[in-house]
Amino acid sequence: KARTRQSVISGSAMNFALLGLLWLYLIVHVTHVSGQTDNSLHLPQCINNVDCGELLACIDLKCQDPCPGPCNGNATCEIYNHVPYCACKPGFSGNPFAGCQRVPDSQRG
Repeated sequence: KARTRQSVISGSAMNFALLGLLWLYLIVHVTHVSGQTDNSLHLPQCINNVDCGELLACIDLKCQDPCPGPCNGNATCEIYNHVPYCACKPGFSGNPFAGCQRVPDSQRG
């Protein structure tokens, strides 16, 4: 009977070890991102804008400058409450998202 009990304990230890190896494999496999060279888990920098600084926005789970891109030629971008706003530069008018045109001298006040 002692031998049977020992084999049950050995079998339990073996099952526990196999379960541990399976768990480790799943952790490494699930957290691996294609193209990533290490197997570490990368947590998002942010979930929403309030997680970022005043002049940043949560874009693709990272705190980033929201200004690159939305404003076109002769327009400036300013950030209010994490949202980019475009405006034509002084001396220009039009749609800052499409591009601002120089105001002719005759129309300037």
